[in-house]
Amino acid sequence: MSVKSSGPLTESTGIDLASDEARQRLARDGYLFMRGFLPPRDVAAVEGAILEAVAAAPGWLAEGTNPAEWIAGPSVAAEGYDDPDFWAMYRRVQSIQGFHEFAHHQRVIAAVSSLLTDEVFVHSNHVARVVGPSARIEPTHVHQDWRPIQGAADTLTVWIPLADIPPPMGGLRILEGSQHGGVMPFDPETESIGIDDQDPRWRSASYRRGDVLIFHSLTVHAGTPNTTDRLRRSCEFRYQRVSDPAVVSTVTLPHWHPSVDWPELTEGWTSLASIEVPDFVEFEMLDDTLPELPTPPSRLLGTA
Repeated sequence: MSVKSSGPLTESTGIDLASDEARQRLARDGYLFMRGFLPPRDVAAVEGAILEAVAAAPGWLAEGTNPAEWIAGPSVAAEGYDDPDFWAMYRRVQSIQGFHEFAHHQRVIAAVSSLLTDEVFVHSNHVARVVGPSARIEPTHVHQDWRPIQGAADTLTVWIPLADIPPPMGGLRILEGSQHGGVMPFDPETESIGIDDQDPRWRSASYRRGDVLIFHSLTVHAGTPNTTDRLRRSCEFRYQRVSDPAVVSTVTLPHWHPSVDWPELTEGWTSLASIEVPDFVEFEMLDDTLPELPTPPSRLLGTA
């Protein structure tokens, strides 16, 4: 299986994220891509903690190999509520205090606060991706984050590769400018938006540790196949203005709830600050399985 992007992501390395130029570029393209935005040592520390958790899950790394090479073992599984092989690994990852605290990295908080021109809070639904070879694992489907998150149209996702991700290993692809199309219809059976893989708006990159990709909740994106024998590692965190409403369930529970909850995950932690959320106006969640949903107004896109 091969998916090729039509072009590279536009780089915004070094741009002043507090400037009108940065917000205009985000509104125009639906994303900002910054090379070397985070100190590689900070990213490597999180990857190292995740490696310990993955290595402790039976069969996720190939027996007899160097764990640091991340070669996939026989138990690698796709994300899912009922797959015991997936949960053998992911419970361990979601129990890492330092992983959740990484979502509050001062450079990231400063960036999203500048772009949203307001105080922000971090959704506690922190996501780690450990993705096996595409011969067994399908890449993440074509979607928009607003459908499952809702509440705050101007929620920003920050996607961070935890190690170098060259094209054969896959990574994230972005449909440039797609945020202007509003909430797009999707197929409830496949949970995917019907965008052709050959659409010329697709953009991606050969990612390096320290890179950061920020995109809007209405920006269409998807994973690409991992054609190597190794596990791909990345994480994603979401941020919104404190002044915007939010759907409580999506921002306060762990990723892949209800299979696990905070009391179990946080046992032994020294602080719960990384998963706390402030009081805000609750938004009534729409049925995200409906083929079509209304497009919410966005201050960042100029539709509010």
